Amino acid sequence: MTKSSEKLSPFILAIMIGNWLTLIATAAYATDFGHEAVKRGHYGAAAAQFMIRAERNDSVAQNNLGALYLKGRGVPKNYELARSWFEKAANNGLAEAMFNLGTIYLRGYGVERNEKQATLWFERSAKAGDREGQFFIGLHKYYGRGTERDANDAFEWFRLAAEQNLGSAQFNLAMMYLHGESVEQDENAAISLLDKAAAQGHESAELTLGRLHLSHADDPQRLALAVALFQRLAEDGSADAQVTLGLLHTFGQGVEQDYEEGRFWLTLASNQGSGAAQLNL
Repeated sequence: MTKSSEKLSPFILAIMIGNWLTLIATAAYATDFGHEAVKRGHYGAAAAQFMIRAERNDSVAQNNLGALYLKGRGVPKNYELARSWFEKAANNGLAEAMFNLGTIYLRGYGVERNEKQATLWFERSAKAGDREGQFFIGLHKYYGRGTERDANDAFEWFRLAAEQNLGSAQFNLAMMYLHGESVEQDENAAISLLDKAAAQGHESAELTLGRLHLSHADDPQRLALAVALFQRLAEDGSADAQVTLGLLHTFGQGVEQDYEEGRFWLTLASNQGSGAAQLNL
């Protein structure tokens, strides 16, 4: 997410915005029929229930109805109606709807793509406490998309989202600590954040954590942690982890040297198109 004239940081994680569309179920709505219908995949029934509540000015239902129109689930896909319902919910103060409006403008759903407008909505959402909004305004601040580039502001927004346990924000914050960007370099702080993101299954955090431990291979405990991480990730299908595990077996680092085992993991990674694996076979 950067202009072509800017230098991209190699470590900030960008997420496909479409995966972040917010269809929320607050505690007060946990037993609501509309939300139960969504959970069961009965989107038409859900849309009917959300419409009843939305017309009564219920902001959660307005947001959720907008999400269904945007995705075309249970109702015909209609970007204009989606935006209209998101706007109603946002005007009623719902942070998640503000985030969804940012999505609309960033992706150009039924409107001309407008990064500045998207950034304004993400910032409103962030200031209202939405962790996804905080993460995305952090990305926009970091890369200067729709706003001036400000890595210090980005750091603060990532911090707020990380405090709300958002794995992607924890990963980005960890990388800023690791590289000493907008903060004093602190590997221990980075590891703590990576641990939290990894506990949520954040693969980039797990790989980075493994590489960090591996960089301290003279410490048997950290080397063992690295091997265990790469073993689990490799078994889960990560090509990057398979390459590393294959090389560890090939050179006998942290494990007994075993060329066949090394070749096995490198071949698996190669079959996934890994150039690094192909070079080492």
